[in-house]
Amino acid sequence: MRREPQQSQIGSPLKSLNAPPLRILLASQDQRLRTTVSEQLERAGFATLEAGKPRTAALYRRKFQPDLVLLELDFSRETMGPALCRQLLDPTQGAVPPLLLLARAQDLVQAQAAFDNGADDIMLLPVHPTLLAQRCRRLIESSRTLRSLRHRERILEHAERLAGMGSWEWDSQTGRLYVSKQFNRILGLPDHHVTRVRDVLQQLPETERRKIISHFQQADSKDKGTISLQHRVPVAGQPHRILRHEARFILHNERDYSVYGTIQDITEEAAHREQILYLAYYDSLTRLPNRMFFRCHLDYAMEQATDSRLAVMVLNLDLLARVNNSLGHGAGDELLQKVAERLTRVFADDQATRITPGAIDDQASPEPVSNKLARLDGDQFAILLRDFSTLDDVIRFAQNLLRQLTEPFSLAGNSVVLTASLGIALYPVNGLEPEALMRNAEAAMTHAKRQGRNRYQFYASDIDSKSKQRLAVENDLRQAIRQQTLSLHFQPKLHLRSDTVHSVEALVRWQHPVRGAMSPSQFVPMAEETGLIHELGGWLINAACHQARSWNQAGLPPLRIAVNLSPVQIRSETLVATLRNAASDSPLATGSGGY
Repeated sequence: MRREPQQSQIGSPLKSLNAPPLRILLASQDQRLRTTVSEQLERAGFATLEAGKPRTAALYRRKFQPDLVLLELDFSRETMGPALCRQLLDPTQGAVPPLLLLARAQDLVQAQAAFDNGADDIMLLPVHPTLLAQRCRRLIESSRTLRSLRHRERILEHAERLAGMGSWEWDSQTGRLYVSKQFNRILGLPDHHVTRVRDVLQQLPETERRKIISHFQQADSKDKGTISLQHRVPVAGQPHRILRHEARFILHNERDYSVYGTIQDITEEAAHREQILYLAYYDSLTRLPNRMFFRCHLDYAMEQATDSRLAVMVLNLDLLARVNNSLGHGAGDELLQKVAERLTRVFADDQATRITPGAIDDQASPEPVSNKLARLDGDQFAILLRDFSTLDDVIRFAQNLLRQLTEPFSLAGNSVVLTASLGIALYPVNGLEPEALMRNAEAAMTHAKRQGRNRYQFYASDIDSKSKQRLAVENDLRQAIRQQTLSLHFQPKLHLRSDTVHSVEALVRWQHPVRGAMSPSQFVPMAEETGLIHELGGWLINAACHQARSWNQAGLPPLRIAVNLSPVQIRSETLVATLRNAASDSPLATGSGGY
């Protein structure tokens, strides 16, 4: 009788390979069968373990982890039967080996019970040695391949779970959809749910549903490449999720094709992207698009406007500084927020304040250009108006904007009335580049403000010319103040009874090197708008004090001098310091100064 091998016998290497031989556990009560089959397998290069009892078979399976189990069906039926199959294939005892049954013809009726309990194949006794060896090798290779595939599936499942991505495959021949567990999880379905195409389509918005159905219907004639969809879907028991679908059509022949795809939950990614977009392209105070986005959207709109016109409007609030000065900057910020809300209501939908992906991302799907509202900076806003029929449409829109702002605002218990100045530049008439349109709209707005505020102004070429002239004059005035080339004239006030000069009024005059004598009515408002009024007023006070001191030193009696100051300078916090410095530099006799 052949002895059951010890552990050392199992490890003998195959002559043809450096790797250890494949191990086969042979379980049979028939001593002669065990001996015959073992010899055949060992000659074929296998190492064998012989078990004559069910308990021994279960022990060897657990201890030696064979690559395959050969089980005589008669042995299974007369002892434990299906129970032994379950023991030999118990996954808790290690890697599950393939199970090959050996049976005589009269025992085939019992084979189904063994197959129901995990058996992989069956051979009739007596077996041909070569066929037996080949069958064993094939089963072991198939088992290892299957084990490797399952391992890769687990890795893929883990990767899909980490990435929030599921995979799927659809076959045109069978019409069946094969999906991963993560695919079902993303759609809120059980892991092992038999997902059908209609289950997926029901999750899609109507527009996306029609799009993907159209791609499927057209894919029977040629390779349609890839599909990419992104949309919101409701998921049972959860808030709306944002999903991205990617799919590729693979043609097998003229009629048959497969579609491979992925579905990914990008809700968090989309939230992070929205936060980044908000920080980059939105104004944090008013929650309107900012100057950077408006510039991008204007460029995008001009690319799309092949046969249509665009109107760029720049709106500036009149005298907002009064609110900041009287109620504080916090109240000014609140007023800007209320202005933004009121301007938003002028538009028919929320597209005016929404970021257009195509304007900032070349890879985004193109979409129609919409009207747009943005805050440029400070008290300045911009509007893009598209697809108007006539200039009357633009005028009505501009008038409505200005009218909306004249309605009183409730602010810190006060009723505040605002007005605005609005400049309008038209594409392509007033510019072919975004910078030119913006610049011309701002020039028109500045002109409207100078004409009295609370009005709109279309851009015209003479406005640009006047703006350039004004800029040159502003620079010349700045130089005149700093180089002290202005002059001070005095208008006396006479006392008729005594025929003496009672006081004088200091008047500033400017002899422009090119334009000649310029009236204060020409350059003082300009100084107020540009902030030069503080330098101009300071120069005037110092010059008047210096002249008064010169008269005192010349022995003239004290003379009262009146100096005209701008309301802007009177409200300035630096006025008192300016007066003190002037008095300190040019000490005066009592009663020599006034304003």
